Amino acid sequence: MKLLLAEDDADNVETIRLCLQIYQPNCALSVVYNGKEVVGALKEESFDGLVLDLGLPGLDGMVVLEEVTRCSKVPVIVVTGRKIEGENIQVFKLGAKDCIIKPYDFHYLLKSMEQHFGGRGRSGEKR
Repeated sequence: MKLLLAEDDADNVETIRLCLQIYQPNCALSVVYNGKEVVGALKEESFDGLVLDLGLPGLDGMVVLEEVTRCSKVPVIVVTGRKIEGENIQVFKLGAKDCIIKPYDFHYLLKSMEQHFGGRGRSGEKR
C-alpha cells in the first residue's frame, strides 16, 4: 500500500510512521506538512489512500478535501481535532470515506485504512 499522510504535527507523523512499520510493514508512507502540498503530491504520484488532517497550515483541510475529490479518485480518510458542529458531516458530502476525531485509537485508523485503501491496487489515478 502506498499512503500519503497530510499532517503538520511531527509527533503524530512519527506515531503513525512507527505504527505502520509494526502493523503494515509493506506500506510506503509519504508525508506532506502543508495543505498546499497535498494536491501537488497527488499529481506527481499515485497513492492508494490519503490520510488528511483538517488543521493544516497553508490551506484549510476542507478546501484541500474539496480539491482532492475534484481532481483525484484517491480515497480519503479525514482526521481532525476540530469539533465544529456539522463539519464531520460535510467531509462525507465532500467525498471522504471516514472521519476520525482526535485523539483516536490507532487501531481504528488501521481498520479504516484496510477497509478503504487496502486490497484495491492503485486508486490515485486522475479523473
